[in-house]
Amino acid sequence: MILVNAVGFKHQDSEKLLAYEVGWRAQLTSSLPSDVAFYYYDYDDVAATSLGALDFSTLYSGYLIQPVTFSNAGQASIVGGEAFLDWRVSDDWRLRASYSLAQQHFTGSQPGQATIMFAGSVPTHQVMLNATYQLRPDTMLELNWR
Repeated sequence: MILVNAVGFKHQDSEKLLAYEVGWRAQLTSSLPSDVAFYYYDYDDVAATSLGALDFSTLYSGYLIQPVTFSNAGQASIVGGEAFLDWRVSDDWRLRASYSLAQQHFTGSQPGQATIMFAGSVPTHQVMLNATYQLRPDTMLELNWR
């Protein structure tokens, strides 16, 4: 068993986010609404964790101690956009599609073996296709692909 010993950093600040978003929503036809959005997220004081060396001094008691230290590691930004269509083919049948693109950038100091909690957390491309069909008033068939 491994016991995690989490140690805070006395001078650690909370992550700060300044977000800008702009979007457009339209009813292209009576059965085809759509959305388009663009965004820019600017983070300061990005949180990071550092793993210390395993402490074997407690091995005779049946466990090891894994020190984990929290700190701030720099700045990050995400730039992206997304688009969504929702086609109501009939009262019972609906098709939806969406796509999003996000680019993340990290700058700043990365202390030692620190893991930036932010890094890799946002997929670059995401696609979703969805079909819904109301078979009966109490039964719906839904297919979803991501």
